[in-house]
Amino acid sequence: MTRTRLAVALLAFVFVLPGPSASAGTLSGTVAIDGKPAAAIVSAIPFEEPLEKARRQARGEAEPKALASVTAGSGGAFALTVPAAPGKEVLYRVRIAAKGAIAAELEGIYDASETDELGELPLRKAEALAGRVTGPGGRPVAGARVTLTARGRFDGSFGLSPVPEESSTGADGTFRFENAASERNELLVVADGFAPAHLSGAKGGAQSRAIALVAGAPLSGSVKKRDGKPAAGALVRYEGDGLETRWVEVGADGTFRLADLPSRRGSVVADAGDDGFAEAPGVTPVPGGKPVVLALAPPTVLEGRTLDVATLKPVPRVKLTVSSGPGRLVARSGADGRYRLKGLRPADVTVRADEPAHVRWTRANVRLEKGATKVLDVPLTRGASLSGRVVDEDGGPVADARVRRLRRRQPVPPGDAGLGGRHGSEDPLARRRNLLRLASPTGREPADRRAAPGLREGKARGNLARGRRNAHGSNRHPAARPRSDGDGEGPRGQSDRRRRGGALAVARRPLLQRRTNDADELRRRLGDRPRRRAVPTGASS
Repeated sequence: MTRTRLAVALLAFVFVLPGPSASAGTLSGTVAIDGKPAAAIVSAIPFEEPLEKARRQARGEAEPKALASVTAGSGGAFALTVPAAPGKEVLYRVRIAAKGAIAAELEGIYDASETDELGELPLRKAEALAGRVTGPGGRPVAGARVTLTARGRFDGSFGLSPVPEESSTGADGTFRFENAASERNELLVVADGFAPAHLSGAKGGAQSRAIALVAGAPLSGSVKKRDGKPAAGALVRYEGDGLETRWVEVGADGTFRLADLPSRRGSVVADAGDDGFAEAPGVTPVPGGKPVVLALAPPTVLEGRTLDVATLKPVPRVKLTVSSGPGRLVARSGADGRYRLKGLRPADVTVRADEPAHVRWTRANVRLEKGATKVLDVPLTRGASLSGRVVDEDGGPVADARVRRLRRRQPVPPGDAGLGGRHGSEDPLARRRNLLRLASPTGREPADRRAAPGLREGKARGNLARGRRNAHGSNRHPAARPRSDGDGEGPRGQSDRRRRGGALAVARRPLLQRRTNDADELRRRLGDRPRRRAVPTGASS
């Protein structure tokens, strides 16, 4: 866990930013387990900055209670509303828990005033995992704390991450979890007097080998500010070989003591927020070892401006999110478009910017050097709206067709065509080519469209207007078959199969992808395909 005071906001498409008297917003969506709607509890968990969370854990305090919770019925639909505080941002995370599934959290951070359609949130089926913890001589270790993180099938494309779960060993040293994944489970075992044990890649079911603990070693030291004074209240921990111990708070005299560490080389890090950061690499904890002295370096700073790319004028109150690993921080630019984040840990980070009238901006692999100030201006593109009408080959409206927009291979939550066949999206669209994917509720196969605002889509019965099909990542396949649930990429990882009305995921022939948003060119290129028609009514940006 690389600590950076950061935050990630993923797949947040429509924001209502809070003003002095913000009103409560609503997050809505559908919960599914392996593609099927499912009952679940959706909760708003107060957001904590990493340093704040680490200090709470160091003091042994419990996690804050949920701000609000709502139950998704058997149909999976929910609407979560969090009370807003006038003149104050109320930030929270969204957690989803369902019987028989791995609990998960959205990677985005939301404000109580925001309204968003989250689309389908795909949870994964859980299975049991059991094991045994032993000490020297194979004796069982009772009361050991075991933390499970079920990472199996959570690859980041879903916008979801698993929620860690904790259990304790019994008198015989055994433990059991009911909500593990079938594979890629991580286990962290901590017990008094023993060095922590970290196991990755564990499969579900009964573990064939016991987790053996060895005696731990202590490590002491001190942390000083740049002026040589004690850095009281700083947080210190040991990191090495995939293991990160719990943070320990530095005393008033600047000293600290870490107990039960593994006797292998690692790094000791100290984090004092805006006062700076320190790291001592190559430290091997041993009984009676030499104390470690850490001197805080100047804090790393990220600053810049949020600007409209067309006018170069400042864009105020842009939601800026920066991330490195699980560390998160949410900030907003000021009235002059300027922002400044201090106390960051040197790392490669991802910076995102969200503003209702502009397209989301992302920059990955932004290098933050130790004690340096990184200047990063954020150019934002004004958004456009996209609307249209879905019709069949006879010109009749197709109701309840599922429409979703894809840009750069990243789909957004689908919208439904109404009774008149109309569809639309309030998500800001860049004034560029957009790929529309259509699927009807009557068994007609999906179509992919390069589209601009005002495009009218014609849909042939039982056939395909346009689209694409890849077989296991290869090129177009001449004998494509419908894909099973979970094979396709969709909003937040959902399958391309549209389940309303049984629309198929792919065609029974190659899908062709067109790259035009000009209506006349679209008509010309499809005119010689009598059963694959798109009927443009005009396009504009």
